[in-house]
Amino acid sequence: MDTKKENTLQAVRVDERKIIRCNAVVYLKNSRPLKARTVDISTSGMCIMTVENVAHNQMCGISFETPVNGTLVKVEAVAKVVYSICVGRDGFRLGLQFSNLDANSQAALERILG
Repeated sequence: MDTKKENTLQAVRVDERKIIRCNAVVYLKNSRPLKARTVDISTSGMCIMTVENVAHNQMCGISFETPVNGTLVKVEAVAKVVYSICVGRDGFRLGLQFSNLDANSQAALERILG
């Protein structure tokens, strides 16, 4: 891997990530909701898998629920697609950068990241 590309990837992943596997829904402007599966999450964003590609820099809504200490915790956020990588038959790996978390979702995210 060349140094420039490696430095760019490191700059994107500045926060520690936690593996999280659950169903999610992506909301795109003028489109039907898109089913997704979460991969990992951090305080600044998350990685998800989808069967359809989503354009780089597109804004979207993301919603998911995951158990934390036996209780379902819901997160809803506005995010920007910062990368999209085709991973063959599995679909597309999307990197999302959070741009707006309400207080409830911020608190939920803190509980998830523990």
